[in-house]
Amino acid sequence: MFSVNNFYDYLTHQYGWPNKNNKNFVYAFNQHGNRNLWNLVALCEPKFLEERTKNLSIDRFYSRIYLLDQEPINFELFEINHYSILDDRKKWFDIKLYEFYSKNLSKFRQFTTMLSTFNDSIICHSEINSNEVKLLERHGFISCYYFYHALISRDWFRHWKHYTLENNKNSKRFGIYARDASGTRSYRLEVLNDLLHINDQVYFEIQPKIQAQINNQQIFNAWDPAKLMHNSDASAAISWQDCKKFQIQIVAETLFDTEKIHLTEKAFKPIVMRQPFILFAGPGSLKYLKSYGFKTFDSVWDEGYDLITNTESRYKEIIKLIFKINQLPKKEFDLLMTKVEEIVEYNCNHFFSSTFENQLLHELDTNMTHALHQQTDRFLNFNTSGLLNQIDYLYQRTGTILPKSKELILNILEHTKKEHPKIADQVIKKYRHLF
Repeated sequence: MFSVNNFYDYLTHQYGWPNKNNKNFVYAFNQHGNRNLWNLVALCEPKFLEERTKNLSIDRFYSRIYLLDQEPINFELFEINHYSILDDRKKWFDIKLYEFYSKNLSKFRQFTTMLSTFNDSIICHSEINSNEVKLLERHGFISCYYFYHALISRDWFRHWKHYTLENNKNSKRFGIYARDASGTRSYRLEVLNDLLHINDQVYFEIQPKIQAQINNQQIFNAWDPAKLMHNSDASAAISWQDCKKFQIQIVAETLFDTEKIHLTEKAFKPIVMRQPFILFAGPGSLKYLKSYGFKTFDSVWDEGYDLITNTESRYKEIIKLIFKINQLPKKEFDLLMTKVEEIVEYNCNHFFSSTFENQLLHELDTNMTHALHQQTDRFLNFNTSGLLNQIDYLYQRTGTILPKSKELILNILEHTKKEHPKIADQVIKKYRHLF
């Protein structure tokens, strides 16, 4: 089972230089959750990077594998911020260059200009039906999808397979975890507001972060403050005692008002707790889980909400389902819970199985191998360069190429002339005005 750090080490071992003979360095943020693009760093010894790229003079000739898999891709949240660079990175920072970027480029263009390389780079992500990924592909990046949170959750929740859990049939019918309601999670406040009407049958404890975000006194009064406090780095924290406090888990994912599927460890909490669940997420998320071998609860209640693409309509159907289950007489509700026992046991066993892990790793390897082949084909059949396209865009917009950028592309051209003269000829033919 992989933790975050050793999984990234595994990716570097499998696909990155110097372990593999290809043109890629693997890059990730040097702190989990960081959004400052300047803090994307190569996951190898600095001496390897400096030696191969001639003290960074041609570092962006070599392509990169960017690991942007922990959070949904949102260009508005990425930044170029010289104030928050870690000290060991500051010596490389050219403040005039990035102030120029910030002044003249949209957030998306800042992102692509910072991350583009001469030989197109690979973006590793964990989202399906993503307009952001499609946009990156149109601008020269190569997409590699895999289910990051599924692999990491197997480590986060590894101890749960050893628990012998007991349910309390007199417990509340529903439970929900919601530590934060900022940004894309703001819809959770609406969920809590609607659940006020049945709060006697909903287990929820208010964490400090969401407490500061709740401006509805009724919501605040309906539930007790949390006894156990969880920070943002404790996403996988669950108390085994919660299994006795409620029977159906309402999962409020990071993304709901979206066209994309991006599931996190939240979707696996009820699975390891051996609980049925109702899922607030992007359309098709239940179908997505089924594609990995899990069972959902369409044989027990109506899961038609999963196929509704309109956010408001999907929301209403989920709330309607929750209220419908809540209105069942106790005898009927207990029968319902008996019907889900086989499903929740199967899901838990499947989550911890080697079959599931092998499926995830096979998917990763298949998609990465395809991306690497695509990258090689693009380079050998040169038509365009992501890096030069971005510099050209900035040049057309401002009439300027900054000295640092000019120096970089001249160094890359000289290197290409020596190593790949035919490609260098094509570069000069297409981008002569930049040199």
